Amino acid sequence: MSGIDAAMNVICICLDTFRSDIIGPGKKYSHAHTPNLDAFHADSIRFNQAFGEGQPTLQVRRGLFTGMRSFPWRYNFDRRGHWHHAPGWHKIPPEQDTVAEILLGKGYLTAMIADTYHMFKPTMNFSRGFANLDFVRGQESDNWKSGDPSVVAAQLSKHVREPVNWPKHLGLINYLLNQRHRKSKDDYSCARVFGSASDWLIENHAASPFFLWVDSFDPHEPWDPPAGYADRYCPDYQGPDFITPQAA
Repeated sequence: MSGIDAAMNVICICLDTFRSDIIGPGKKYSHAHTPNLDAFHADSIRFNQAFGEGQPTLQVRRGLFTGMRSFPWRYNFDRRGHWHHAPGWHKIPPEQDTVAEILLGKGYLTAMIADTYHMFKPTMNFSRGFANLDFVRGQESDNWKSGDPSVVAAQLSKHVREPVNWPKHLGLINYLLNQRHRKSKDDYSCARVFGSASDWLIENHAASPFFLWVDSFDPHEPWDPPAGYADRYCPDYQGPDFITPQAA
């Protein structure tokens, strides 16, 4: 058997701002209803003392993609074209290979399906090495859908204290415009990501070996789950349905 025939398929699922202490028994938030994750946890190898060296969205993914430390921020790349200018919010250094590039060179079919829009801003290059790419649009303040803000005025009023402060809530307005197409749970961004990943596996499962990176921005803010999930924990709440900290 050749080396390429013996290679294993790899699926990596990355969830942004995910609390590990909701999974498994005896944790601080074990009361959270996560039956599928609990079952996966029980049947898996678990690393309970694994800590990222840089926690924000892009910094973590750069470390995962390259295996290279970036803290303290030693790089000073052009960050024009994206609207977060803190240290570390920049592209992968061009001299650093990514896991997707390495596996592509070894004969893997590589794919990334993601709605983490920071990776796709102008000047970013987090898609390096992925032969297939599906950018699921519309998370947070991704500049995807535009429109008259009055279109979402009624929805906005449910998520903020009155009176509505339009300039303060521009990011939330952007998000609501992005999400106004939703008709069911399947239309939520995370569902679209995993639906696309499932479709990709159906179409490509025989194309071994493959490396699939599935990247969901949820459960990052805006914390906007289908109502049934939220009502499980606060069934009698009657106030504004805050989904972003800035809106409160």
